[in-house]
Amino acid sequence: MLRRWRSWVTWLTTWAPVGVSALLMALGAAVGIGVAHWMHVRQIGAVNNLEVLDFLQVAANVADGKGLRTFVLRPLAMTAQTPMAPMTDLYHPPLPLLVWGAVFAALGQATERYAAYLAGALMGLTATLAGLLAARLTNRWGGVVAAGLVFATPVALLVSGLGHPAALAACLFTLWVTVATLRSPWTGRFAVLSGALLGGAAMAQGLALAAVPVALLSRRWQPAKARWLFALTLLVILLPVAVRNWRWAGHPFTPQKVYAFLLDTRAFPGDTIYRHTFEQSPSALQLTLHHLPDILRKSRINLQRLPQVGASWGWWLVIGVLFSWVLWRRWATLGQRLPVALMLTLLPTVVAVLLFTRVDATVTTFFAPLASVLTVMVALAAVEWVVARPLWQRLTRVPVQRTLVPSACSLLVGLMVLSGQGLAAVRLMQSLVPDRFNVAGQSALFGARFIPSKGVLATDEPRWFAFYWRRPVVWLPCHLTDWRRLGLDRKVTHFWVSPSALLQVGGETDRALRLALVAGRPFMNRFYPVALRAQQMIAMTPFLIAAPKPLRDGRQPVQNSATHQPVSALLKDIDRALQKKDFARAERLALAAVQQHPHAGTFFALGNVWLLRERWLEAARAFQAALGEAPGFFAAANNLAWVYLQIAERLARQPGNDWQATLFLRQADRWANYALERAPNDPLVLAHILDTAGWVDFLLGRTSGNRSAVRWRLNRALQRLQRACALLPDNAEINYHLGMVYTELGRVDLAQRYLSKAGKKQGEPQPSEGRAPTRP
Repeated sequence: MLRRWRSWVTWLTTWAPVGVSALLMALGAAVGIGVAHWMHVRQIGAVNNLEVLDFLQVAANVADGKGLRTFVLRPLAMTAQTPMAPMTDLYHPPLPLLVWGAVFAALGQATERYAAYLAGALMGLTATLAGLLAARLTNRWGGVVAAGLVFATPVALLVSGLGHPAALAACLFTLWVTVATLRSPWTGRFAVLSGALLGGAAMAQGLALAAVPVALLSRRWQPAKARWLFALTLLVILLPVAVRNWRWAGHPFTPQKVYAFLLDTRAFPGDTIYRHTFEQSPSALQLTLHHLPDILRKSRINLQRLPQVGASWGWWLVIGVLFSWVLWRRWATLGQRLPVALMLTLLPTVVAVLLFTRVDATVTTFFAPLASVLTVMVALAAVEWVVARPLWQRLTRVPVQRTLVPSACSLLVGLMVLSGQGLAAVRLMQSLVPDRFNVAGQSALFGARFIPSKGVLATDEPRWFAFYWRRPVVWLPCHLTDWRRLGLDRKVTHFWVSPSALLQVGGETDRALRLALVAGRPFMNRFYPVALRAQQMIAMTPFLIAAPKPLRDGRQPVQNSATHQPVSALLKDIDRALQKKDFARAERLALAAVQQHPHAGTFFALGNVWLLRERWLEAARAFQAALGEAPGFFAAANNLAWVYLQIAERLARQPGNDWQATLFLRQADRWANYALERAPNDPLVLAHILDTAGWVDFLLGRTSGNRSAVRWRLNRALQRLQRACALLPDNAEINYHLGMVYTELGRVDLAQRYLSKAGKKQGEPQPSEGRAPTRP
């Protein structure tokens, strides 16, 4: 019996640490899922990041049994012989696609919610592993603080909410660092395990390969030849990917995404992608040499943006990493030197990537856990140095104090570090605007139903289309020379362009796109990927263009010779035609003005013509184009808000469309406030803008269900309409709006006064009379 008890005790002693570690990892995964759920419910975890969406689409194809293929055909990776069919994906790391594809196959669908949960669980495991590593190298308080730092890292929170493949890279890389740090010596069996872990991390994030030289130069290999077994394992894992890339891209290790990085070099809002003019898909070296001046110019501008990455880490982590090398001699054991050596190798590598490509905080995610461990080690090393001072020894003569005070100080310092990192996380959360309605997704869902099933589609929203449509689409941007070289004029039968492109500010190419969408000019030049983040999106779902195959460049619409005159004369003729209510002539003259002189004024004039004709969708596109030409154009913003308002009022009269009406009202509210912030002191102009903003506030306050929560909107509507009425006391429309606000507030006497001035009865609906155009 005693021998049996001894065996049980021995077994528990052997496996208890493993059991505790497993329990902590399960707890960390549960916390990570909870964080992901919290973000997802608040729509912070919605799939807005286009790379994530593209990744999920390919993973869904894997789950459907279609293999590692994508339905989005990028002209950059196509040749004239490329068939219009799904091709091998060269844009994403393969390991996350296979892992998530298997998960989606088990679930039966590519679900955004479970994608976020999976990423949250992986980040929870990463935090636990970082905590276990810090606890082994420092103490238990250090482990707790390190785990908290990983959870509070803004990038980690953002990644787990988005369901980004970088979550898998972070987890695998942290697991490799943990095993490599705690294991001594490194035997042949460990070489295989280590090579598999690091190879998997590299298949999820290629920058992890920067750790290979550190591992190969380590003195822990016993025997020394075991390091070559480690290298062979890495080669076996990465060789299939290298062969695939060589076959399709002409180089072994760099995925197709390198093209986007090397081409994405213009110092320009929106990071417009350059289009090459090569006869065939060039190599990465060719692209680098071809765009070297632009790459260097972009690197100088990126230097100003690099602090954004530091802020996303939190400055505590940056300080911890930068000071870790000072303690190199202090940490005599190899187990403590290894994390520092890894970070000192990876940090310059990542900075170089950010410097010469584009600032992307998710690039740093995979070694954020290691940075957290180093920060904790630096903080606790500082505490140990203070405790070892003679002054501190005299202050803690009582044995109990000598035991408790150092631990208390370690906890205090750890909480300071954790609070500083948490502050960065809170600021990031506050900067993310919840998106309850994803414009691009709904647009693509609408388009997938609208576009016929046959033919080939080219679009600037390919990811959403491929996600819902599951048929090959060609991704614009595509330069006209590429369009002809690839024979797309014979293959593409339809193209779909989101009017968010109308607000792209960039020069002649963007102007050509505005002319194509507003004035019907044939397909010219190039298109941009212009899907922005939700809080910047202004184009609503119905404002999309579906057109037949584009005409060849140079074919211009026939114009009447009478319209060939200076733009000032055309604008005067437009005003005279509107005064005579000759809308057909006014429209013809406005279109001619836009064709000959495309700028903010002519787009605005065309929008006013369509507004008076109550052609709301066309008017919205014209005002958006005017804002694209002149972002500070307050009159165009005011009239765009009025157009959204008219659409909302008409949708509200149709049963079942209340939610759509509310969405348009929110857009109207955004642009009305935008115009009000830029309005001049001219009484006539300011009165109309105040009237638009006040009426939007009234409708939003009236249609919302919670009265206490929207009272402020009605009060603000009252204030704005009172100011508008003071500026234009005899305007019937403003008086009617003010009377309706008083009616809603229950002040019947004042409501009767202003409604009588407007010539309306109380509660009588007012037909739309069109917005009085606010001239620039």
